[in-house]
Amino acid sequence: MRFTLVIAVFAASCLVAEDDREAPWRRLFDSIASEYQLLRDTEPDNASRLQLVPDPVYVWGRPQQQGSTYGAVYVWTHEGTAEAVACIWRYVNPSGMRAIVHETHSLSPVKIYSEGEFDTWRPRAGVNRRPIPEFNGQAAPIPAVTPAARLQQMRAIGRNFELNSVSESGDRTQLRLLPQPFHRSQSSDPAILDGALFAFVCSVGTDPEAFLQLTAVQTAD
Repeated sequence: MRFTLVIAVFAASCLVAEDDREAPWRRLFDSIASEYQLLRDTEPDNASRLQLVPDPVYVWGRPQQQGSTYGAVYVWTHEGTAEAVACIWRYVNPSGMRAIVHETHSLSPVKIYSEGEFDTWRPRAGVNRRPIPEFNGQAAPIPAVTPAARLQQMRAIGRNFELNSVSESGDRTQLRLLPQPFHRSQSSDPAILDGALFAFVCSVGTDPEAFLQLTAVQTAD
């Protein structure tokens, strides 16, 4: 078995407890996410529809001078494995005008596309998943027997990555790995033993800036 990883860039801002003022926005974000119809373009006559995880996997907010921002992260799966992720958030510009921003990312090994009301998202290709050649100077570990032990292995692999956010002026901000994955795979594919979708966040906040998807796959050897 080998761990396979996917990294997808993501921009979004700090984890907060939801209060009454945010509840209407959360309901709006939930409604927008439910209107996204995402499908796998595996064959022209056999597109598989992705399933939206019922609730957002993460919510975040950040106070600012012109009004706070607030958003939520949503995941879509195929056979129990995360294949698309989106952040939908409220943005307030310096003049005080509010807007809703959508940011979507593919985690799928095949092309996916959206249809229905939001039918303009069509990634050009699937994500190239790559085996981890080594870990701490040794071969990638054999996945442990229990889910809890496998999660510890995946967290350790995630901590081996060093990510930085670079501003237009060249300032670098180190990102840190959130220890709790956004989604844990429960695949119906017997070749997929386990998997987790992690996020890296800004060191001065908790807004996701990058994703790391790790998957334990059963191979012939």
